[in-house]
Amino acid sequence: MFTTRRSNTCLNIKHDSRLEGLIKMADLTIHLAVICTPADYNTLPLETIYNNFIDARPVVKYCSENNKRLIHFSTCEVYGKTTGSFLPKDHPLA
Repeated sequence: MFTTRRSNTCLNIKHDSRLEGLIKMADLTIHLAVICTPADYNTLPLETIYNNFIDARPVVKYCSENNKRLIHFSTCEVYGKTTGSFLPKDHPLA
């Protein structure tokens, strides 16, 4: 989804010709569309690679070519266990 001061725009980055124009208008692009289910990494490895990296290449390309900032979120899985998982179940932060 692209959010501008005027509207929100939903599009499929793989098949939408508006992508480059929207990135040109944006101050910042935040890419959040990733597969983040560990079971899928093993059972759907190619789909995971395509969805998380290859399909996002146009976003990276257009941001780079237009000198736009890009935030590309990773999955939580690269960071390992969170602090909450080491805390007792009754702890307020768990």
